[in-house]
Amino acid sequence: MTMDEIERETRDVVRFWSGRDDDGIAGVMGVQARGDVELIRHAYVSTLKRNDGIGAALLLHLQAMTTVAADLT
Repeated sequence: MTMDEIERETRDVVRFWSGRDDDGIAGVMGVQARGDVELIRHAYVSTLKRNDGIGAALLLHLQAMTTVAADLT
């Protein structure tokens, strides 16, 4: 994602969270409120960090923060 794209998304009120490990940022996800729904946006995990649980941890964190928690299990 370019800096221009990040700036455009943050203007559209996409709130971003990062998942980190000892090497730094391993994944990024965002959430955006749109009327009655909250969208999970821009779910990225480093290729070298896939299958380490970073994406699942970010998704669970964002799910817990939404006003309408969905049952994803």
